[in-house]
Amino acid sequence: MPLSDPAGPDGGPEPAVARVDASCVPEPDRWTWWTEMVSREVMPVSTRSPRPDAFRGRVEEVRTAGVQVAAFDFSPMTATRSAAQIRRQDREEYFLVLLREGRMPLEQGSGSCLLRAGDMTVFSSSHPLACAFLAEEETGALDGTRTAAEADAVDGTGSDADSGPDAGMARLSLLRLPRKLLPLSSGRADRLLAVPLRADAGAAVLLGPYLARLPAAARGRGAAQVARLGSLALDLAAAAIADQLDIREALPVETRQAAVLTEVKAFIEHHLADPRLTPAAIAAHHHLSVRTLHTLFREEPEPVAARIRRRRLERCAADLADPRLRHRTIGEIATRWGLGAHDFSRSFRRVHGVPPSEFRASAHRGSALGAEGHGTDC
Repeated sequence: MPLSDPAGPDGGPEPAVARVDASCVPEPDRWTWWTEMVSREVMPVSTRSPRPDAFRGRVEEVRTAGVQVAAFDFSPMTATRSAAQIRRQDREEYFLVLLREGRMPLEQGSGSCLLRAGDMTVFSSSHPLACAFLAEEETGALDGTRTAAEADAVDGTGSDADSGPDAGMARLSLLRLPRKLLPLSSGRADRLLAVPLRADAGAAVLLGPYLARLPAAARGRGAAQVARLGSLALDLAAAAIADQLDIREALPVETRQAAVLTEVKAFIEHHLADPRLTPAAIAAHHHLSVRTLHTLFREEPEPVAARIRRRRLERCAADLADPRLRHRTIGEIATRWGLGAHDFSRSFRRVHGVPPSEFRASAHRGSALGAEGHGTDC
């Protein structure tokens, strides 16, 4: 990107997360501003809106060095990119799109797909494309045929105009992948244009949720932290694309290691309750040697076993502080998160400074005081 704020710069330091909203533009100019912003910040396209006079749109972008992720929410529209537009300007970039809500028919190259919420695919600035961004209740084709719902949207006779302020919008997250930064040899990713990425295995399982949460995770972070978030997004995207092509071994070692480390951390989170969760079990699940697993964690703040223990104790602390779980014994809570009840108290006290029973009593007293202080003014 970076995005241009329609309200104008304030002269302060550039934030890591930038947000712009078409509502900051006078209503008659919103559609024109949006189309110009898309052509400038994404790539030049020809656009059409069924209701340009009532268009709504907003963007939240995470700014990093070389990698940009943006969350778009906007009214239904279509976009096409022609060979003539490509000849005039082509930055030779790929884009990985995660559709968070709505429908998105897309055609590019030999690929054609209809994305639904949660689906991902790749498109390129270097090939002609045609796509539509439809609200949840709409569907349709790009060849001129339309269902009744889409006809209503295009003709402006649908019910969208009478719905709430956030209803009837398409929502997507877009990861820009400059060709020179995508660690795959030229042309390999072209085989995936407008082809849905498998989201049931490998890095793609983690990539969708990661992209959806990235703007919120980046707010308030420093530049170095945001850069790491952006770098991980690129590593996961490269791994997801390589997995789809069954060529993960073609990725640079650093990219593969970053993707595997993220997969291991997610596996740990998902299996904290299993007492059999050990470094050996984790290594076996990911087809690694135990030595390789420990090497992955060499640059992390803590070894893999310490991470498991810390996250289990944190889950136990959360349960002990939850008044809704007061009926559970301390031993039951420890067992619930894969810890042996016999040494749980000692481990918990070493981290929190007090025994589990005292921690729970103090947390519940605080909850009770907080509830008393939230009475009504009636």
